[in-house]
Amino acid sequence: MSFRVAILSDLHCTKPGCRATKKILDRIQNTSPSAVVLCGDIADFNGGFEYVVELASHILKDSKVGIVSGNHDLWTHYWNKDKYALPELDKSDHIYFNLVPQVCAAHGNVYCMDAGEFITLGSWLLAGNIAWYDYSYKYEQIPYPDEYFVTNKAKYTNDGIYLNLSRSDQEFSALVLDRFKTYLSGYTGHENLAIFTHVPVFKESVYLRPMTNHQSHSFNVGSSYYYNFPFGDYVKSLPETKFVASGHVHADIQGEVTGTDISFIIGASDYGYPKADIFEFDTKGNVTRVMRKTTL
Repeated sequence: MSFRVAILSDLHCTKPGCRATKKILDRIQNTSPSAVVLCGDIADFNGGFEYVVELASHILKDSKVGIVSGNHDLWTHYWNKDKYALPELDKSDHIYFNLVPQVCAAHGNVYCMDAGEFITLGSWLLAGNIAWYDYSYKYEQIPYPDEYFVTNKAKYTNDGIYLNLSRSDQEFSALVLDRFKTYLSGYTGHENLAIFTHVPVFKESVYLRPMTNHQSHSFNVGSSYYYNFPFGDYVKSLPETKFVASGHVHADIQGEVTGTDISFIIGASDYGYPKADIFEFDTKGNVTRVMRKTTL
């Protein structure tokens, strides 16, 4: 027996009625998946997160829909201040811990993975978390200290402009990992574990650009905002882990984690061009990609 699971990251839906978003969800639905997991960066407009979650719940009504938050989903200007009465400070914390679960809870087939709502499919447990970046990756040619990335965040990522966290990136990263460990400990009886994150968690998944221009330089140095290796170390310590899917870096990568039986993928979607990967999960712990759906 096997289960079909569709994985989609970095939708970045830009407006209500976004045709690319509806088209990719329709094409996923046509594959009859048991579960669909959206690995973060769901929308890029005011009210977009709510819009996409509701749309996914409706189109994918016959599937379990797992939601993992992305960094863009915590940008404060994408949430209606009048509707949600955002606090003056720590707005992104409030979005992550309160509003994201609230939006997911309005739909019966939607699972807020960041709040510990994981999906069981036979012998499989599908678990998820944002896995916030913590500067554990350093570009080897220019290994700036952590303090550099604290003070220069807006130079490399719009998170430095639109986020409003009460904690440092490292503190938030450690907090969400601790929460994930606690949530996971409440699930027993599964033989196989698949983990879905927004931020990639393995060194084998690092994606760099050839250093041909200033833009490539900024991307590679700024990659300290793209990974969370302590999260990956924890994932590798779990013997039931068989598969990990992430997003965030908009790179089509798949491979094996050295010294383990874990396979991983990084979602291939880019702005305006979503791509969904469809996998078969069998009861023996094998994961096989059977097709890719795009909007082309």
